[in-house]
Amino acid sequence: MSPIERRLRSRGLSFPLKVDTGKDDVCDRSDRKKIFSEDYFADKDVLQVHLLAALDDIIERRGFRDILEVGCGTGKLLNALKREGRRVFGCDISDAAARKAGASVADAMRLPYKKKSFDLVIAVSVVEHLTEEEGNMLLDEAFRLLKKGGCFFMVTPNLSSPMRHIKGSRWFGYSDKTHITFYTPKSLAKKMERFGFLDIQSMFSLRSYPDFNWGIPFKTPAALNRFFSWLFIATPLALVRDSFWIMGKCSK
Repeated sequence: MSPIERRLRSRGLSFPLKVDTGKDDVCDRSDRKKIFSEDYFADKDVLQVHLLAALDDIIERRGFRDILEVGCGTGKLLNALKREGRRVFGCDISDAAARKAGASVADAMRLPYKKKSFDLVIAVSVVEHLTEEEGNMLLDEAFRLLKKGGCFFMVTPNLSSPMRHIKGSRWFGYSDKTHITFYTPKSLAKKMERFGFLDIQSMFSLRSYPDFNWGIPFKTPAALNRFFSWLFIATPLALVRDSFWIMGKCSK
């Protein structure tokens, strides 16, 4: 029995799991790896100013030093954090993306790092590309790698977003055929709790809020942008955004 299998069984999970993703056109793992070419990342790997600002705030407030980004893509966020003097490691399943990012090639379910190596593990737009079983393995790996008191931070499409109901099949979460598993803030929090994460949050109080216009199609004053950032990051409106942020603390 592998170490991953033992850890999953200790949490009451069978291995492997039989999973119904709710989609008929699910890519298998080999197809997904082929799709994740440099072209795939060209219009998807975007550095989000508000996300960088929030992570900076989290890192500074908590005194995090050793950071890992899982699924770093071509390295936009990874290298922005490095430019700020952060000690950051990155990995991605795509050879082309990892090469461009200057990162390691690694599978999110079997990360090649020693246990309790990191204060913060980041996975932006990763868990929706995994089956439920694979998502369990990612959570288990993140927990293994975190030091006590370290945090796992994820970003993923929000199944409870009003825009999903308004746009239907045109919703952005459905536009990528490698998106195969979807969560709400509540359902992902429950999954994280099962893996031992504590103090799970999807709303974040920052020391200052970024000048980000939230897709408004015309120029808006910086003060208004910061107000909207506060609304969509620190208040319950964060729970109905198209993508949500979620973070939990390693309990041991």
